[in-house]
Amino acid sequence: MIYAVALVLSVGSIVTGSVLAARGRRMDVAEWSVGGRRFGSVMFWFLMVGETFTTFALLGASQGVYVDGAPGYYVLGTVVLTAALGYWIAPRIWRAGRDAGLITEGDYFARRFDAPWLGLILALFGIAALLLYTRVQLTGLALILETLFGGAVSPAWYVVGAGRSLFNRNVYRVVRPQADDARQMLVSRLAVLAVTALAVGFTLLKSETLVNVMVAVYDTVSQLAPALVLSLVWRRVTAAGVLSGLLAGVVCLVVPPVTAALAALVPAGTIAGLPALVVHTLVAIAVSLATRPPSASAISVGLPVPARQDVAHGR
Repeated sequence: MIYAVALVLSVGSIVTGSVLAARGRRMDVAEWSVGGRRFGSVMFWFLMVGETFTTFALLGASQGVYVDGAPGYYVLGTVVLTAALGYWIAPRIWRAGRDAGLITEGDYFARRFDAPWLGLILALFGIAALLLYTRVQLTGLALILETLFGGAVSPAWYVVGAGRSLFNRNVYRVVRPQADDARQMLVSRLAVLAVTALAVGFTLLKSETLVNVMVAVYDTVSQLAPALVLSLVWRRVTAAGVLSGLLAGVVCLVVPPVTAALAALVPAGTIAGLPALVVHTLVAIAVSLATRPPSASAISVGLPVPARQDVAHGR
């Protein structure tokens, strides 16, 4: 029952917010997904807070410290390191999205590597990761409601919105490239319900602590990091390298003998995500060195060519 209430609140907040925001505006996919690119610094700051500090930050982190002791303090380290990394990377992502008219991560990878198929694969992987992330939000919201009914508003709708955009932009448009804006908007709205229903279904089928669910999220989402970081700092990275690294990382996470062997390398002995990330990165670099890089125009999406100095004018 409590999960049903969480589902109603999450979907209700999404629908209500969408209706209120759409009044008086021409609604298309860009407007629906990224607010027509009109988010200012203040709004973007609040959105980042909603993305970063989830119900896990309120409940799961304290639970981890209470149950496991000092290892639970890793939460503080991850937030600080993520913020420091984001200070350098986030503006470059924003610039790439603005200059190339991108909306989702799938759009970026498809353009950066000149490979729509890679955008499709990484979009599907991202949707799977977002389903786990939504599960964290719903589990935490259910716990809050169980303690104090109606005492919180979950940021799950941010995650659901991202999953919906990935499906519409990078899956549906690949299958139906001729679809107009009206059809894409309909698919986006249906995807909201589908993503939320799937997340609730996963939550109901398997009950775990917030700490364990969040570790699974970290393990999964981190497999997208090498592709993003390498695409922003290394011109030589290729689509084949990214895909090979992703497959290697997934094998490390889902094949039990490999996962157990990697987990044994970590001091805590329980988390395979970090060594899997190292394997992923090494494979991506090795395969990229052995394959042809993308075109110069594709590379410029993530690594813009610096403006040449005007020698004729002495600059």
